[in-house]
Amino acid sequence: MRRVWLHGMVPFDAGPYEQAARVFRQHGHPAEAERLLIERKRARRAPPPGGRTPRSSRSADAPPGTTIAAG
Repeated sequence: MRRVWLHGMVPFDAGPYEQAARVFRQHGHPAEAERLLIERKRARRAPPPGGRTPRSSRSADAPPGTTIAAG
């Protein structure tokens, strides 16, 4: 349930994922913390629900050498 709720946040913010993972670790649930951090990586790459990815984030995820340099 928490992952679904966190994934629905627009715009994406890694902070709540990291805070929840920290709490899971403090309460003796390291496996759940790791699953949540993996989900954070997936959510960061996923386009927002019902929308296009902003240009700045698309270029940040591009492989090195594939973006156009200015100037």
